[in-house]
Amino acid sequence: MIWLFAPSLVLGMIPALLLGRIGSNLRPNTTVRNLWNSAIATLSAGMLVRAIINISGRYTEYDTIYWIASGVLFAVAAVVYVKQTALRRRQQTRYASVIEG
Repeated sequence: MIWLFAPSLVLGMIPALLLGRIGSNLRPNTTVRNLWNSAIATLSAGMLVRAIINISGRYTEYDTIYWIASGVLFAVAAVVYVKQTALRRRQQTRYASVIEG
């Protein structure tokens, strides 16, 4: 339980620092941010469940569900972000060609 803050800190800080350095047109929309934050919350909840079960002196694989759900949410957030940036780039090139031509 000592390291329960770590997923929120690391998985929130690193993407924020990386995205702060790129252009404003590549920043994630609300859907991507909500999916990413839900994945972090799910991971933290899984770590908390594991800690509670360990404190009680038992062992179970119940927290595996949280790890899988968190991984799925991270993957969905990444896919939605990639699709979002590809769509924005297509729209920018389309607008640029309309302006030029």
